[in-house]
Amino acid sequence: REGAHGGGRRCGWRCGRVCAGTAVQRGTLSLSLSTYMSGIASPYKPRRGRRRAKTGSDAQWRSRRTDAAPLAPALASPPQCSSSSPPPSRLLTVHLLTLSLVEEYVANLPAFCAHYYERQSNHSVLLVAPTAQAPALARRLAGPSCQPPTQHAQILAWKPQACGSRFLLQAVDIAAPRRYAQLQASCNGRNWSQEYALYSGSFFVSQLLWLPSLGDSDWYVKVDTDVVFQRPMPFDLSIELARDPKTVVAHTGLQPSNSCERGVLQALRRFRSRGAVRPPPPMSPWCESAESLPAVFYGNFVAYRTTFMRSKPVLELSRYLYRHEGHGYFRYRWGDQASPPAFMCHALRESAPSGARTGLGGTETLFPEYTRHLDALRGLVFKHERSSAMKKQLKLATPKPTPTPKREGVS
Repeated sequence: REGAHGGGRRCGWRCGRVCAGTAVQRGTLSLSLSTYMSGIASPYKPRRGRRRAKTGSDAQWRSRRTDAAPLAPALASPPQCSSSSPPPSRLLTVHLLTLSLVEEYVANLPAFCAHYYERQSNHSVLLVAPTAQAPALARRLAGPSCQPPTQHAQILAWKPQACGSRFLLQAVDIAAPRRYAQLQASCNGRNWSQEYALYSGSFFVSQLLWLPSLGDSDWYVKVDTDVVFQRPMPFDLSIELARDPKTVVAHTGLQPSNSCERGVLQALRRFRSRGAVRPPPPMSPWCESAESLPAVFYGNFVAYRTTFMRSKPVLELSRYLYRHEGHGYFRYRWGDQASPPAFMCHALRESAPSGARTGLGGTETLFPEYTRHLDALRGLVFKHERSSAMKKQLKLATPKPTPTPKREGVS
């Protein structure tokens, strides 16, 4: 507030005593008291255009003074939001979003919509987010007019005109068990951050399967945000997958198992050897005796039959692995590729053996009668580009190698 004392000097509640003293000296006690009391009622806010005293460096001052313009919502044209449970859909595409991944997803969104989402019938997109980050992600994607999810399992549903599918943003409490909080995953000659082991690994084979909303679909497809579609999907995925009722997994390729999957079969056998009232039926011979998996499904685009992944045997094993064998996720870095073969060992019976050599470049097979190889997709329709966020995580998690000291006389 402007005062009549001190040559137009401002007087707020913090400097009331000083201003009052100056006013007494000038014989304007009544004016200063009124200014003092009005300052208490409405503290002074600087006028626009007046420059406050700088604190810190010039760069810090500029960053505080100039706010970045808010980004336009990526999927709000116009927003038609709802917090009620959405109707079931035949196909559900699942992305895990965090604040570090959302801009990558927004950048790839036009290709997702044009080449994939809009070519699927009866399809929804489930965006799963950590509960603490869900409100900010809702504003970024759906706009400020939608009520964001703020508690575990709450859902924001909307259908933008810009993309032909229904979108669901669900808040989920995602955290590693406390006893594994200090572990760092290490495998295949590399260290991995716990954030990576949690978000890119254990979540998809544990907390995601436990969500009731997942059961409203016939199939769900786990898709990484750094998948880039270059051509239209050549078929309706849900119709294609429904052709064979025995198929429970549809993948774009297999890759040989490595040290990142070590110990998962042994953990499966420990689960089955517990003192159950009714012993589980026998597994396929290689599941009983193999030291390691013959192969794993490439995990950037893989579809699962929901009734299988949410069946009682799979959910029981999923909870056991996460709660009692969690070192596999947070020390060995099982990721989301080690557990599905273990689920299949536990719940399916093979008549055609896994591990047989095929003509696909010598790749091992894995439950061939229950899987479908979508060989028309990977490399032809989309490519997988490692995200900048993942690169940053790997850079932070992987220590620099210690240089080998040179011996004297050796160049």
